[in-house]
Amino acid sequence: MRPEEALEHAERHGPSDDTRVFACKNPFYAYYYALDVDKCPREDTREAACREAKYAYEYAIKVDKEAQIDTWLAVKDTEYEREYKKIFNDSIKEQII
Repeated sequence: MRPEEALEHAERHGPSDDTRVFACKNPFYAYYYALDVDKCPREDTREAACREAKYAYEYAIKVDKEAQIDTWLAVKDTEYEREYKKIFNDSIKEQII
């Protein structure tokens, strides 16, 4: 099953471990799986989304709704770092200290 097929199937029939595994093969689909299907953060979807800075940033903003060490490390030193810091500055400071 391709990641996009897994996401489509899960959107129609609900989440499952099988479809999540396939969706997590691609950062884009892992992010959308968490956002649209699970509707909550999970370690496996976050880890997959963090393979690309863009989806790590989106995951932090729209799924986690807070800074997480995984998403911070994924966006650090990328074009998304500045905006991430603006939104989550206090949370980042707490995690670093």
